[in-house]
Amino acid sequence: MDVGFYAWRSRLLDEVLPWDHIDAGVTKKYLLEDYQASLRGGTRPDCREHCYACGILTAFREEQVGLAVDAWGCPPIKA
Repeated sequence: MDVGFYAWRSRLLDEVLPWDHIDAGVTKKYLLEDYQASLRGGTRPDCREHCYACGILTAFREEQVGLAVDAWGCPPIKA
């Protein structure tokens, strides 16, 4: 087995990644956009000031039931 192939090779952006089965609530689309911005040297301001629709609020909506609107520290999503 060539460890370097698995550890250090470039990966295609549409490739299934070893950790894709782990769901932390943030969408792969959002992570790819953030990754591409970082390659250009970009960063995003704190998301508590502006929601970037990363998917976390949608993924954990059931956990938010009964909590105060600001309990997660996220701004309301503007459609």
